[in-house]
Amino acid sequence: MGCLEEKVKLTAGYAFGYRVRDFHTGNDYGHTQNRDLDGVTRGQYHILLPDGRIQNVRYTADDDGFHAQITYDSIHSTKK
Repeated sequence: MGCLEEKVKLTAGYAFGYRVRDFHTGNDYGHTQNRDLDGVTRGQYHILLPDGRIQNVRYTADDDGFHAQITYDSIHSTKK
């Protein structure tokens, strides 16, 4: 007798996010992410770099791996 094996793919959807913006220390960073029932995880995060730029990362993660797009924004500060 043979045994029939079925491959069952279980997926769970979720979403989360947070942001920290502290004007006293100058910290500014955050992250959002979600996973849909299609099994693909999508998200983005940002962080304020020491040189004043903001690094933004948008990404997807799926069966083919992690794929990121990185951009930088300039912030003009009035501090001297």
